[in-house]
Amino acid sequence: MDGRLMKAVKDAVKDLKKTVSSLSDKLTHLEDEVKSLRSSGDNPSEENKESDEEDDVDKALEEEDGGDKESKESEEEDDVNNYIRDVTNEVQKEHGDVDDNMDEDTAQMIGHAEKHEKAEAEKAKKEKRGGE
Repeated sequence: MDGRLMKAVKDAVKDLKKTVSSLSDKLTHLEDEVKSLRSSGDNPSEENKESDEEDDVDKALEEEDGGDKESKESEEEDDVNNYIRDVTNEVQKEHGDVDDNMDEDTAQMIGHAEKHEKAEAEKAKKEKRGGE
């Protein structure tokens, strides 16, 4: 089960990264399109006023968040963590053999224990085959 869970999580993270990249590309495209539309407008002084207001709002938000780039990275990490948590909870509900109150450390310990048990079982099989 541990292997399936890890594969599901890895697949989910990969899909999430693709989605985030796609959305980021779309956002960049839309921002460029908005800039283009503003520059082709009839009243450039009004556009500059709106642009300055948006810049002030962006700067204020960046200061609150500790910077625009950091906030985007933080949001992406939060999204990834939330998605992983959702997938993990879904798998746990389907299989029902994992404690619902399990924390991350316990999950890691169980994963390591299962890997160790599998390795020991393989080792025992090899020794048994070699002895026959």
